[in-house]
Amino acid sequence: GMMALVSSFDLITFYLAIELQSLCFYTLAAFKRHSAFSTESGLKYFILGAFSSGLLLFGCSLVYGFTGTTNFEELAKLVSGMDQTPELVSSGLTIGILFIATALLFKVSAAPFHQWSIDVYEGAPTIVSTFFAVVPKIAILGLFLRLFYFSFYDLIDAWQQVLVIASLSSMVLASLVALQQKKLKRFLAYSSIGHVGYMLVGFATGTIEGVQALLLYSILYVILVLSAWTFVLSTEKQKGGRAVFFTDLSAMSRINPLMALTFTAI
Repeated sequence: GMMALVSSFDLITFYLAIELQSLCFYTLAAFKRHSAFSTESGLKYFILGAFSSGLLLFGCSLVYGFTGTTNFEELAKLVSGMDQTPELVSSGLTIGILFIATALLFKVSAAPFHQWSIDVYEGAPTIVSTFFAVVPKIAILGLFLRLFYFSFYDLIDAWQQVLVIASLSSMVLASLVALQQKKLKRFLAYSSIGHVGYMLVGFATGTIEGVQALLLYSILYVILVLSAWTFVLSTEKQKGGRAVFFTDLSAMSRINPLMALTFTAI
């Protein structure tokens, strides 16, 4: 589903691909059938994911209704030069683009559309949370680049402010709320939201340099997040599978100095 998502060139294909991957994610989140936390996370992910998919489909419908096409290349041709003549831009097309942007911001768990991800990351199996923290975000950001920098770039005034607000909200909220967390998985979930905010800053600039910074940061993000969640997996194994609190790390420097040093560096 994610391979089809990043290679899609049509709004219909894009919607079907994102639904295909979402159905798999719902199952992964509720993979531990005998765990109430895992079942709850899968149910929350399904309900809120269906809501965001509705927003996405409505946005695609508006774009098709006001342009008559769903092909990315044809959309790029139709909106070409509209930044020079803003009076010709249809308000319905702008609203459709904003609905699509909102749905995709939900999928990457950017604030203020982030609340679902905290409970899902905490309740899902840790290995699944590790997957959620890395792979879907990279795929959605790749689609972001293709859709907004190729098809809707000349309407940057319509979506740039939304991404700026989402990026600033993600950075500030994640930094402040993460300080109050006691569980390591919830802390890393807020850390992931903050990282998304930093990546969206580069995206919202609308420049080639911003895209280059986004791609470089994505590589560093994958390395750091995989390392951090691997630390959680190792600690849970040592604790017998129970949730890891920050208090459990108090004697880590004496029990396993190498792991403590690694997590401190991350």
